Amino acid sequence: MTASLGNGQLAVGDRVSEAQLQLLMGMGRDSITGDPLGLAFPVYKSVPERVEARIADLDTSLSPGVKGEAIAGP
Repeated sequence: MTASLGNGQLAVGDRVSEAQLQLLMGMGRDSITGDPLGLAFPVYKSVPERVEARIADLDTSLSPGVKGEAIAGP
C-alpha cells in the first residue's frame, strides 16, 4: 500500500515532513495529495458537552431529584 501513497511518490524508507505525517496520522489523508484515505476519524463530544446535551434533552417538568438522577445516568 505504501506505493499508492502520494500517487507513488513515496517509497519505503523515504523521509516525510511533519506536515505530511500530520496529514496521514492526524487526519487520515494522503501525505502528498491530501486526499482522504477511507472514512474520516470520528470526533466525539467532550464529557461536559455530553452532560449539557443530556440536561437539555430532559423534560422540563421533572422534579430536581428526578432530574439529578436522570443526569447521573445508569
